[in-house]
Amino acid sequence: MMKKGQVAVDMLIVMAIMLIVFSILFEFLVYDKFQERFEKQVLLDAREQGEKVAMAVNEVYIGGEGTNKTIYLPSTLIHSKDYTLTVYNSGTVIVEVLEKRESTPILTTDLVTTSLIEGENLIRNIDGGIVFE
Repeated sequence: MMKKGQVAVDMLIVMAIMLIVFSILFEFLVYDKFQERFEKQVLLDAREQGEKVAMAVNEVYIGGEGTNKTIYLPSTLIHSKDYTLTVYNSGTVIVEVLEKRESTPILTTDLVTTSLIEGENLIRNIDGGIVFE
């Protein structure tokens, strides 16, 4: 026959084991959701940077000869993630981050230069060609 003290100790041990198991399961579930949210935020920021460049290129292209626009590109995306942004002569802006690519089309393929830098970038329409300075 078990004594009351023994039952209480056994119950505490069972409760402690259950608490540990549930804590581990909860941590895995929360960690996965956190990682998913983190990735979505970074990809959204990458898409916004690509769309910002595409919109500026389109505005300068539609504006015609002599149109200028300055845009700012950060050195990193949200959560300090490095990224690569490239404007292709095929008429696409590609942002690469977290081994994924976000693509945004532009209206022209007449690009004189295609390299952008972090910080301020001047986009100019010179003789119908888009130049990044």
